[in-house]
Amino acid sequence: MKGWDKESFEMTLNLFIDAHTDIDLPRTYYKCKKVIDALGLSYKKIYTCPNDCMLYWCERASQQICHLCHTPRWKIN
Repeated sequence: MKGWDKESFEMTLNLFIDAHTDIDLPRTYYKCKKVIDALGLSYKKIYTCPNDCMLYWCERASQQICHLCHTPRWKIN
């Protein structure tokens, strides 16, 4: 539910549930998240290079600079 706030997610979910009365779905973000985790469908966030050159994953998870374009991983203020 990346980038989606809880309130709008629940509003959309409840609209869907009201339109399809024969489907039994949880009505809150929290309950949906519990169902997803119970099914083993949880996720792990993987960061990418700002230029989409590479993933900071596995052996490269701790790198701070992209090994392809040499762009810093984090935005500098």
